[in-house]
Amino acid sequence: MRLAVHAALALLASAGCEQILGINDLTVGGGSGSGEHPDAAPHDGPGSTTDGSKCSAASSYTPSFGAGQQAILEGSDPPQFTQRIQWNGTLSTSPTAALQLEMVGGGDTNTPDWPTMLGPIGELDLHNAIDAVVLLLANFNGDTPQDIYLAEQGTLSVSDADATLGGKVEGIMANLTLVHVDAEGSGFIADPDGCVTTIDNAAFSTTVTGM
Repeated sequence: MRLAVHAALALLASAGCEQILGINDLTVGGGSGSGEHPDAAPHDGPGSTTDGSKCSAASSYTPSFGAGQQAILEGSDPPQFTQRIQWNGTLSTSPTAALQLEMVGGGDTNTPDWPTMLGPIGELDLHNAIDAVVLLLANFNGDTPQDIYLAEQGTLSVSDADATLGGKVEGIMANLTLVHVDAEGSGFIADPDGCVTTIDNAAFSTTVTGM
């Protein structure tokens, strides 16, 4: 399985989900998205795998983020990258699930998707993207997600990505297939439970509110 976005995920194994994923910066519960659980237990828990084991994410989501989204600036790591935006959106509140987009740029040849600065880009293939990664966070213990799903298929189109306070962050993620993964070294490997979730369209639009 491919490695994820530069230092953000290279640090994951050593620093822990809460620090790297910045979940404390996400106001969970403000969105109006809905998770679909066709295989769920009557209490609307997570979906099931083919062998009957439980997955922590729904089999699919149809999000409408509204106020349940937030964009923040993360630290730079020259010469690898000089700009980094993290966007978070609430997918579901019961059980809690969140979508997270990380974008880095300004690293010249180190960031071929955004070599000079973050900005508009059309239909970036997330399977092959170097400078963007989409994660679904689930199975929360307080503010900390215990499970991570990585977008292995899908596209990201960005109409605006202004890496300044108050800057606009807007675009759409489409045809996402996210696989339950475990951190290993500087990247991810597929979890043996085989859990997968899908999102057809996830439009986002907000402004950068903090660092």
